[in-house]
Amino acid sequence: MSKPKKVSHCGSCFVCGAVPDQENNAGVKVGRFLVTKDRLPVWEKLIPKAGMKIGSSLCSRHFDSVDIIKGREIGAIFYPFKLWKLNQHAVPKHLLCNYIWFPQTMRATSVI
Repeated sequence: MSKPKKVSHCGSCFVCGAVPDQENNAGVKVGRFLVTKDRLPVWEKLIPKAGMKIGSSLCSRHFDSVDIIKGREIGAIFYPFKLWKLNQHAVPKHLLCNYIWFPQTMRATSVI
């Protein structure tokens, strides 16, 4: 009898909590992008969830597809990158507000 695979939460998306899971997302690639020192001030203004820090990750679902560099075309052949990259000025734009915010005396609760 085999043991169930453990899913690591260290690589989960800061916004939606999505975790890369090969069994459930077979054939569907979701990129992850780290919050860097340069991106942090801009992304903090756009994402209403508190606690983002350098090293947090966001999944590709929150970005426009044109902002994600998935590979390079040389001649007429496309060569995919193992790790996707973001354009220099890419910012998260999709599915950012899945939280209801109350006054500071109350904590945020997720909408399900």
